Amino acid sequence: IESLKHWMLDYHINGFRFDLMGLHEVETMKEIYKALSEIDPNVMVYGEPWTGGTSSVVNAVGKSNINKCADDTYATNGVGCFNDDFRNAIKGSEYPEFGTGECSAFDKATSNIIIKGLINKNFNANLGRSINYCECHDNFTLYDKLKITNFNSTEIERNKIQLCCIAATLLAEGIPFLH
Repeated sequence: IESLKHWMLDYHINGFRFDLMGLHEVETMKEIYKALSEIDPNVMVYGEPWTGGTSSVVNAVGKSNINKCADDTYATNGVGCFNDDFRNAIKGSEYPEFGTGECSAFDKATSNIIIKGLINKNFNANLGRSINYCECHDNFTLYDKLKITNFNSTEIERNKIQLCCIAATLLAEGIPFLH
């Protein structure tokens, strides 16, 4: 917490991303958010709500308990997390199987998830908690994934699909995150 405060006060950084945030306890993230929002109520604290494998962390941060990371003493934003359900619906899953998403192959099951994302009915009613994205630093970029899953499509068709994915990310309620 002292290091994060140092970065805020001395370098004027007001956004912090936690890789594998699921390796932190909810109480730890709550303390972090409280300390940082005391300095700047508009601070952005977010991360991945998973562990990247098995973990023995008790009360670990996840999408189901992200609201418990909020401390609204100084601000009401709380801690946000990546919405992988939305990503998988848009782009297609990476694990456990390599799938296609709604924008790359029509699938009624994923279209419902996208609709829920567009009207913020996925996992959290607080708009600041859902980080909506279709690609990040992990796995294939959206372009590469589309090239693999839509290998019979032309370059122009894949570019249109990519624009559709980005448009869904920008239009969904929550915080858009672009690669």
